[in-house]
Amino acid sequence: MPLAPQAGYGRAAAPAASPRGASEAVPVFAALAREWRAQGRAVPGARDPEWDVLVRRPVWPRR
Repeated sequence: MPLAPQAGYGRAAAPAASPRGASEAVPVFAALAREWRAQGRAVPGARDPEWDVLVRRPVWPRR
């Protein structure tokens, strides 16, 4: 039995995606990353200062 998505009851099979090279997608993701950075949002693969502060805190606060 193949481990691939199959059309189920009452559903049509999804059309196959057209093959694209990774180089075609890079400008789209680069533009999106620039936009997110400009908005102050987290960007995958970039350091997140807020996360760094959170993980540096001790698990149990000192009394």
